[in-house]
Amino acid sequence: MAISEKDLLLALSNEEPRYFEILPKLDEKAIAILSGLSKGNDLMLATKAIFLAGLSKTPSGADIVETASKSAVKLKRIASASALEHLTAEKREKIALKLIDDADISIQKLVIRATGNSKSAKLKEKFTKLTNESPSGYIRELIAALPEPFP
Repeated sequence: MAISEKDLLLALSNEEPRYFEILPKLDEKAIAILSGLSKGNDLMLATKAIFLAGLSKTPSGADIVETASKSAVKLKRIASASALEHLTAEKREKIALKLIDDADISIQKLVIRATGNSKSAKLKEKFTKLTNESPSGYIRELIAALPEPFP
């Protein structure tokens, strides 16, 4: 049974939403509501909507995550990076290639964790660049610990 807008807002308003209980109730109407929330000024709701959209495994949900990855608002980009592991490989790579260049180390960390096993030559190239140029020892160590060694 689909979830109403009121119930969706209520569920996302919880400090710790039960995403996997909400997920089966999502339909295209609910995804459209998530899209609106993701673009809103209420960052708590926006970030939860972005993450839930990524969990939905729908093309429109992935589009919400991609739009958030381009946001000027760091918390929305973080939510986008947090949702990466739930996207299809193709969409995950496309978004990850943008987010990995973010100046924020927390975003880079989330991207590396979500895509570290990727066979993408473009991502491997980005990881290699970070290994050689990142000012963050943590990021360099995270990449060095990936299953496939990077120079």
